[in-house]
Amino acid sequence: MKRKGMIIMLKLLIEKDKTDAGSEIAGKIMSSITFAAADRRENEKYIVLLITPLRKRRYAGAARKEALKLVKKTVDAVVGYILFNMPERYIKETVDEELTGAEYIDRASVCKLIKDGIMTRLRESIKKNRRCNWYRAIYKRALENMLECGVFAVSSFIRFRLEDFKKYINDQTKTMLTRISDEIKYMEFIAMLQHLVDDRKPKLYEVKVNVDSAGYTLTDGNNDPIDISIYESAKKDGIDKEDLLIGILLAAAPVRILVCADDGFFDTDLFSTMSNIFGDRIVVDYARSGR
Repeated sequence: MKRKGMIIMLKLLIEKDKTDAGSEIAGKIMSSITFAAADRRENEKYIVLLITPLRKRRYAGAARKEALKLVKKTVDAVVGYILFNMPERYIKETVDEELTGAEYIDRASVCKLIKDGIMTRLRESIKKNRRCNWYRAIYKRALENMLECGVFAVSSFIRFRLEDFKKYINDQTKTMLTRISDEIKYMEFIAMLQHLVDDRKPKLYEVKVNVDSAGYTLTDGNNDPIDISIYESAKKDGIDKEDLLIGILLAAAPVRILVCADDGFFDTDLFSTMSNIFGDRIVVDYARSGR
């Protein structure tokens, strides 16, 4: 932090690398600094943010108070970025490492699910001012670093002074991966079926699925019944009719699946599974559903 006369300036140094992380950090911090004037400058290696108060103070005592206020608010902006943006990077790294070989898993969905859980815990700890409060711990660490140094190297601080926070996020991620293992297996199974459908040449352009209390019937685009004589033998073997329906649709891989059913069917697990697998191939007959 520099003071020239009554002019106060705080410098934040952000290193550039092969990724866009530096620009992202600078952009997030700049957008959160509404309490001061922020000027961004950069060269091939660094991005420098120059932070100055919005108002100049004529007296030394007032200037010192303004300087401390500026430092604290800037630290708050940096810590806000660390707490609410860095976990996403740490979670992705851990998920990619733990799910190596899981070819069809929707990792973005897994990361989002874990991130939502971890961020809820972080916000609760801050809101309730718990002893295990990462905001307080990182804020103190960053404030000390900023007051000691003439330039606050944000990238270096994140890289070298947050190992315990990164470990906490990674441990939480692994714990949640264990807890949602069944959900992950289901997502991988659905993703595999999606891949199967996308790679399969459609045997029919359209299949109409008519659902009623007795079960379902299938017709093609000309309203002609689709031969599912296999259903009778499958029923004797104890194969669930819902599994059989999914199997028939997978085999036919139609471009369009028109579902005609009463309103309640669209809240069932079967329809949810059909939607997850076939996506925008599913078309609902709203006239019958009443929606």
